[in-house]
Amino acid sequence: MNTAFVVDSTGTLSQDLLDQDNIYELTLSTTFPDGTTYTDTRDDKKTIEFYETMTASKDLPTTSQPSPQQYSEILDDIKAKGYEHVIFILLSSKISGALQSAKVVAEDYADDFHTYFIDSKGTSLLIENLVEQGMTLLDEGLDHQTVCDKLRWVAEQTDIFVVVEDLKNLVKGGRLSKGESLMGNLLRIKPILIIDKNGEVKPYEKVRTLNKALKRMEDIVDEKMKLFDGKAKICFAHANREKKVAKEIEKLQVKYPNTSFRSDFLTVILGTHSGEGAIGVGVIPYASKD
Repeated sequence: MNTAFVVDSTGTLSQDLLDQDNIYELTLSTTFPDGTTYTDTRDDKKTIEFYETMTASKDLPTTSQPSPQQYSEILDDIKAKGYEHVIFILLSSKISGALQSAKVVAEDYADDFHTYFIDSKGTSLLIENLVEQGMTLLDEGLDHQTVCDKLRWVAEQTDIFVVVEDLKNLVKGGRLSKGESLMGNLLRIKPILIIDKNGEVKPYEKVRTLNKALKRMEDIVDEKMKLFDGKAKICFAHANREKKVAKEIEKLQVKYPNTSFRSDFLTVILGTHSGEGAIGVGVIPYASKD
């Protein structure tokens, strides 16, 4: 395959994918006021350590985009290896400026290869899934523009839902007032957020108690699976709630025994905004090959 893929580290790509020569990753990081820095990592112990540090911290860490040097180093390597096509698949442009930065840096390589940009309209395992589908469609002989159009369709069809367990990070991040947080905690409110088809994070519903919120998430999965006629993959990402997610998947596997499931941690960048305990789910449709 004479095509390179460039993703960002919030995509939580499996190690098998990352080990492939044509997969490149831009790494994001987050820094606490005392200077302690964590980068997105596949090391679960480091990720758990980050969540414990963040929960104990009075202030949120500050997230940062990939440096221009990271983009240039990756594109230099792609050029040196002779790739003819480069597909960027990055987190929502409404969440980060990473996609716009990629477009700016790539202008310097316009004569070296064809470049395509996919706004995932989301993040996390959606990015991994788009890479997987893109590689499959290219292997089946579809041209690059058609493949990218199909991947954009997948991105636009996939809503990501996140139930927030701890409201403190929403307060620290300015998405919720202290008064709203106090009332929410008293009433045991667990907000469900959506990363919608435009890639924007918005309130979706407010549900009392975590168990009811998770039940609502199961209902949403049912709605989406019906919409896609079962031709979809169900992905969960969590902020240090591996056991809870495993139970959710176990329940859904009874309903959808022939469906592929995937779960992993929300990376430190995403966890900075969601707070520890958040659980996200996305039902990702498969692009048709026709």
